[in-house]
Amino acid sequence: MIELAKNSIGQSEDYLGFELQHTIDTIRFYQSQIDIYNKQIELKLLETGYGKIITSIPGIGTITGAMILSEIGDINNFTSPNQLLAYAGLDPSVYESGNFEASHNKPSKRGSKYLRWAIHQASSGIWIWDKTFNEYYLKKIHEGKHHYVAIGHIDKKLIRVMFYLLKNKISFIPQK
Repeated sequence: MIELAKNSIGQSEDYLGFELQHTIDTIRFYQSQIDIYNKQIELKLLETGYGKIITSIPGIGTITGAMILSEIGDINNFTSPNQLLAYAGLDPSVYESGNFEASHNKPSKRGSKYLRWAIHQASSGIWIWDKTFNEYYLKKIHEGKHHYVAIGHIDKKLIRVMFYLLKNKISFIPQK
């Protein structure tokens, strides 16, 4: 039985070992390139002056913070959090026809899909790490909202918080 297994299972070709080693070397090369780019992103983020502010929010790291700031651009282009909310495409869509006006409106998704994605990524974790956002999440859940609907509300709250922090140039103080 052992002799049959030696001849039927696996392969002992030398080229497979070479191919595996080449694949591992390629992965290591690309990982080193990613590390170099991440360092450059981190340096550019800190140069903006807003980098420390945006990364002070739990759940927003270097890459997500850089993505958010690059999509927002100059915060002074927005006069209210609602404008930033609309720019992110998180404002409610309006559907009305004649006398009918819809009561359950979905996000418009007209704005920057990259900003919307980055905000949603941050919102998906911030309610776990910050007491204030956790209480807000639980409030929405107790109101009967589905998890993703509650996260949508956190998206909007996070936009308002980011707007305030960036406009006033202050860092986020997490609640434990």
